[in-house]
Amino acid sequence: KFQIVPQIVGKLCSWYTFLSMENYYFIIPLFVASATQGIKWLIVGLTKKHWSLTILTKYGGMPSSHSALIGSVLWLLFRLGALHETSFIVAVAFGFVVLRDAGGLRRKVSPLLGHTPPEILVGFICGVILTEIIFLYV
Repeated sequence: KFQIVPQIVGKLCSWYTFLSMENYYFIIPLFVASATQGIKWLIVGLTKKHWSLTILTKYGGMPSSHSALIGSVLWLLFRLGALHETSFIVAVAFGFVVLRDAGGLRRKVSPLLGHTPPEILVGFICGVILTEIIFLYV
């Protein structure tokens, strides 16, 4: 009857270990992308006086959270000294694909789906700055 309790505790402990700062290279970019979506919500709310939480799930707009995610991953790899590692080269290639998709392919489908070059650039810069702040203080 109570044999499931150790299994639940074991799973919670494994998730806690996974989400600990030992895996900061995984958690920081996800946090940065989420924070960038929050920044986008603030920008839309302040400029258009539209304070809907559905904005957090929308594509397009300033800044690009996809770009922030890529900027965060690349900056973390840079800070960890992986410039000459294969992981950095793979991240750069992955970044080009994601940024091209965010700025080009999806924008051709619908202007509301994709990002303009300034949105991509600001998103990338947000990713780098937020990652550096987290890297310095965590």
